Amino acid sequence: AARRRDESVGASEALGSATVEPLGLPDGSLFSSLDRLRAAIERVVPERGPDLLLVPSPLESTDDHRAAFAALHQVLSGLRPGDPLADSLAELRVLAYEVNHPAHPDLLVDVSGERAAIERAMAFYRSQLDRHPYLDAAIGLRRWRVPSDRRT
Repeated sequence: AARRRDESVGASEALGSATVEPLGLPDGSLFSSLDRLRAAIERVVPERGPDLLLVPSPLESTDDHRAAFAALHQVLSGLRPGDPLADSLAELRVLAYEVNHPAHPDLLVDVSGERAAIERAMAFYRSQLDRHPYLDAAIGLRRWRVPSDRRT
């Protein structure tokens, strides 16, 4: 757990992101902790006030990726007008991203100019890259999505 926390902190710093707040949830079995994950989302997102939130696609093959999406979906789909949480998230834009499995996007964002930063950030996830070539999968999906004359 400490190694994974350190990896996420390093990756976040490499991207110039805000602080990482480890939740202490069980790695590899987030579905068993959906209530705690939902509670953390309900607390952290309004505190930070982001205008953009990125979440793994619900089509991902990794259970924890799907659990992250499920928790966020449960939070957002339960909101009703007039709910203080709904009001605080009114301007929030949520985008799902592909990791291992192609999704059915209604928006594609060209991240070609960010490839070096993505590679630097992904290099921190040694424990994951030792198990699966996540960076290769991400680059492969990008190549599949981008016309051949624009590939890098």
